[in-house]
Formats: sequence, structure tokens, C-alpha cells
Amino acid sequence: MRGLPAFLLLSLFACAPARRPTLVDPELAACVPAAATAVAGVDVSRLRGTALYEKLPFQDARYVLAASDGKEWLVVARGPLAGGTAIAPGIHAVGSDLLVKAAAAQHRTGTTGAPDLLARAADAPVWLAARGSISLPVTGNLSNINRLLHQTEYLTVAAHVSDRVDVDAVGICRTPEIAKHLEENVRALASLLLPKYPVEVRSEGSTVRATASLPVSIVAP
Repeated sequence: MRGLPAFLLLSLFACAPARRPTLVDPELAACVPAAATAVAGVDVSRLRGTALYEKLPFQDARYVLAASDGKEWLVVARGPLAGGTAIAPGIHAVGSDLLVKAAAAQHRTGTTGAPDLLARAADAPVWLAARGSISLPVTGNLSNINRLLHQTEYLTVAAHVSDRVDVDAVGICRTPEIAKHLEENVRALASLLLPKYPVEVRSEGSTVRATASLPVSIVAP
């Protein structure tokens, strides 16, 4: 599972208008603990036949949710997970002991502990939603991502996959001034991390949008 955080970081930043929480399997959604500040979804069944599917560490699952409290990761799946713990019929979890126990306890309530994040799930094979307050456990140049994330209120991304990964990300900031600053910072970071690939970044009011089409090898080495 070590490659999962890096895979989810392809978003760099994002936020989108709230969407229907029914896009996510309700039983899986109920496994997201209240400590989660970021949630990502992977619809494995929709990725079959793509180059990305061959790189997934959970090919036997049908749908996967990953959650993080900014320090630890939790992965829950509808279907089997290598080394996973069964927390409900047909649902397995892997991750830190604390978050796995929290997922099982949350599931027993029948409701998600992070409804604001699940409401921002995208109708895409891969999506990410996070609060702007999250600090990801990254170092080096990637540590600049946290500086960008903290300029947003919420972060989401939708990724569609064929022979490439098409990312459409939108960030909502508190003010147009912050959005303009974020636009400039994202453009600079994209040129540093993805110098060979065009990333279109633009802002309008308090909204910043970034789009990119990336090779699968960049997203999931």
C-alpha cells in the first residue's frame, strides 16, 4: 500500500461543489471515521482494462475508499484486501490499528464520520476530497503541496483513466486574492514537479481550476 499516498497526490490541490453522497457505497462510506481529513475513492471495476488497473495493489476488490487523518492511512474495500481485517460482511480494512478500529466502530453507527468529504465524491473512477487544513506526510519538493492545500477550504479531484490519466481539479479559496496567489503557486509547483507535461491553471473569483493529462507511469510508478 506504500504507493497509494503518492497515487492520491496526483491532485496537487482541488475543490469542487458538493455532490450526492450516494455516489459512494453507503456501507463503505460508513467506515470513514470522524478523524478523517481526506478521503479518496477508487472504483476498481471501472478501471479494469486500463493501464492503471495493472498497477493497483487491490485488483480483487470492487470499490476502495482510502482515508487519512493527515498522519496515518486507512483503506477499506468492498471485497478482499491483502492483509486486511474483516470489519463487516464483505468489507475489509487495512491501515493503522487506530484507524481500523475507528472504521469498525464508525460502521456500527451506520453513518459516516466525515459527511462533508463524502458529499464531495466525484462520479469518476478515481476521486479525492480533503479539507484544506490537512497536512500530508510528505517531504522535499512535495512538502510544498501542504502550503498550497492550506490556501483552500476544501480539496477535491476527479480523474478519468484510459491510456492516460485526465485530471480536472478545482480549488475554492476564501477570497479572490488568495485564489490568485494559489494560481501562481500551483503553476510554479507544476512546472517543478511536472516539467514535461502541460498543466493548465486558471482562476476566476475565489475558484482555481487546474487540468492535466498525465501518463499512467507518472501517476502510479
